[in-house]
Amino acid sequence: MKAKKRKLAQQALCGMLAVSMVCVSDMGAMAKEPSAKHDETLYVTLDEYGNATETSVVKGYTLNGTRELTDFGTYSTVNNMTNYATPVIENGKVTFQFDENVNRFFFEGQMDPNTTNLPWTIDITYKLNGVEKRAEELAGASGLIELDIHLEPNQNAPEYMKNNMILQAASIFDMKKTLSVEAPGA
Repeated sequence: MKAKKRKLAQQALCGMLAVSMVCVSDMGAMAKEPSAKHDETLYVTLDEYGNATETSVVKGYTLNGTRELTDFGTYSTVNNMTNYATPVIENGKVTFQFDENVNRFFFEGQMDPNTTNLPWTIDITYKLNGVEKRAEELAGASGLIELDIHLEPNQNAPEYMKNNMILQAASIFDMKKTLSVEAPGA
């Protein structure tokens, strides 16, 4: 009787080990393929009134062992900033194939500034000695020049842009000739 119970216990144990090994091997089969993760920076050059004249995005990908990268976007030109992999551009997507293992990959995509819907509307106005002037009238003028940059949220911007973009603005001033710079709320 004892031998029969012991044999039954051994068979049950072997059965549990076999089930465990099957489950472990199945779990390995269900693991996801590595995928690339990215971050991006959008660069926009404005004219003197706040209208976009040039727009490009620089995307940085951590490839996590992948040898192919597909990015979705409409770009007029694509510049590989990391190696010599040539982009294949078709139907709103860009694909890169890598011969060697690349950990971090960067490319720049030039975009049509007329189709880039920023999450802000930007309006730049000027005054000379307190009187509103057009930018073209200020070249060679002397007096107190006032520059006002007005930003408003753009409700028509895509949700992705509204939720994932922050604004960083830069302008160059000769501080020897500048009386003051104010940035309320900045």
